[in-house]
Amino acid sequence: MVDITLAEYDGAVWLVGGEVHIDNLLANTLGPDVTIELVTCETKMQVHELWHKFCGPPEFEGDPWLIHPGIVNRIRGTLGGFRVHFAPWSAQLDASAQAVIAAAAAQAGAAGLLLTDYVDAGAADMEADLARLRLGLIERALVGAGVAAGRLRRARMPAGQEGDTERVDIEVVKEG
Repeated sequence: MVDITLAEYDGAVWLVGGEVHIDNLLANTLGPDVTIELVTCETKMQVHELWHKFCGPPEFEGDPWLIHPGIVNRIRGTLGGFRVHFAPWSAQLDASAQAVIAAAAAQAGAAGLLLTDYVDAGAADMEADLARLRLGLIERALVGAGVAAGRLRRARMPAGQEGDTERVDIEVVKEG
């Protein structure tokens, strides 16, 4: 069983399990034996269901602890992957996207980076073009952050769930 469970939905991440570790999670003082799981949810209701499952009925009405994107990016780095989220039909790299890209570049070191976009099967050409544009902007930002262009690779996957087409995953991959 993991010590900390985080639930992600629509670009936000909440602490839904392991509340006893919140101070150390926020302060980046977790011990090496503390395990973290990041679960992607399809609805906000699933976030609440996980919260109730791991923490029991809440003592107050509302949401579980919302975790700052900078902390989530740090955690993703330890879990091996990063996600850049986009608004529908947008290729804008907002502050959150730029923070994810900077964290991925810092984590890469001498390793390569695999950028994966998601396009629905049978999508219109313009949807595939938008995905390529997003990848190109992320690649340009990574190169600007010091990652050699030759260490960047692209992959395309079919969208598996709602929201997949609005993100690009960046994975650090050790070469050789």
